[in-house]
Amino acid sequence: MDPTQFRRLIEEKEPKLIGFFDELVDIIPKNRSQLNKESTKKVIVGYCYLLAGIRNKFVNNFKLDLGLYLEANGTNAAALDTLSNAGISACYKTIKSYKKKIAGDHQKMIEEYFLNNLQYMHCFNIDDYHSIHEQRRPDSVFLSSAAHMATCVAKKIEDVLAVPAKFNNIPIINPKNIDDSLINTKLVNKYKGIFDISYNDIKSQWINDKILNKIFDRVELLTVHIYDADIEEKKEERSMESVKLIDIKHQSLRSLRDYLLAIKMITNIDALLEYIKIYVIPIIADFPGQLFIRKAITLHMNHQLSGIEGIQNFVPMLGPLHVSLNSRENVILIHYDFFKRLFCTVFEKKKFAQKPKPWHINLLLQLTHDAWLEISKDILEKFEKTKDVEYRMMIIY
Repeated sequence: MDPTQFRRLIEEKEPKLIGFFDELVDIIPKNRSQLNKESTKKVIVGYCYLLAGIRNKFVNNFKLDLGLYLEANGTNAAALDTLSNAGISACYKTIKSYKKKIAGDHQKMIEEYFLNNLQYMHCFNIDDYHSIHEQRRPDSVFLSSAAHMATCVAKKIEDVLAVPAKFNNIPIINPKNIDDSLINTKLVNKYKGIFDISYNDIKSQWINDKILNKIFDRVELLTVHIYDADIEEKKEERSMESVKLIDIKHQSLRSLRDYLLAIKMITNIDALLEYIKIYVIPIIADFPGQLFIRKAITLHMNHQLSGIEGIQNFVPMLGPLHVSLNSRENVILIHYDFFKRLFCTVFEKKKFAQKPKPWHINLLLQLTHDAWLEISKDILEKFEKTKDVEYRMMIIY
């Protein structure tokens, strides 16, 4: 569907078509914006596929892709067959057969992929997906058509070899899983003084060191949690080209049992059975994923859980992105009434979402912090001699 590649393709296959696509592009009015021109070129590519389909009925890849998209968005069989008769889309039967073929070949493709890449490190992600944007009107069978799905995807870490679960016969996983004594020792001996510095003091230090703009990119703060593929700054890092969908199941992720069933999406792959016994498998998951997967590992090591071989080599990871998102969201939710009044006043709105968008959260926290710096001197003078612990904490931080 890329216009440039499409033009190169038809001109290489048939020299008589040299300049044909350019003539079609000339139809586009010159006064249109460049963005609209690029969008219209893709429309022209679609028409070219439809023209080719008139001559040869087996040229139907474009029609099939269009039919898959329409069917996924709720278009019924009668409408698809009508579009098929008009030569625009593939028929409903063809679309269904193709979907069955994809589902049947998926497991084989995943097996072959891991057989060819077992020497590399793979990072897995287990998360839930809720198709809540569905018809919610109850019928005689269901109260809602919203589906709760558990998804598992994997990404190969390029040029990084698999990490053994044992080094010099010492397991990479602490037998205690979460070792509170080790955490306390590290906090006291290694990190003492780092967590004692307030955010304002750290930020002042960054300003003095002239590194503030490097750390706090305004665009980054507003877009870091917006998963829109159209954002130019995020296109490359949010590409799904190298990500493999392992499986997707119709289930929730709310309990230990749910996560054990989700983990089997990985352990059921024959090509990974030996890999799991020898190498570490990092799993990126949110807080419930951390809790229940670590709980499963602890139960397994205490011989209270069986049935999932190699689960002790799973390493659940909660990245700094999730920590940042969760902490910022908690601040808003705990002080919801304050931020609701702030949002409605500043933006002249009547409503404030119960769960605001991440960029709203970042913007409100930035506005609040900047406002605090404006009035902090007066506040500090007013409460300088107070003995109330809560006020003292607010003054310090």
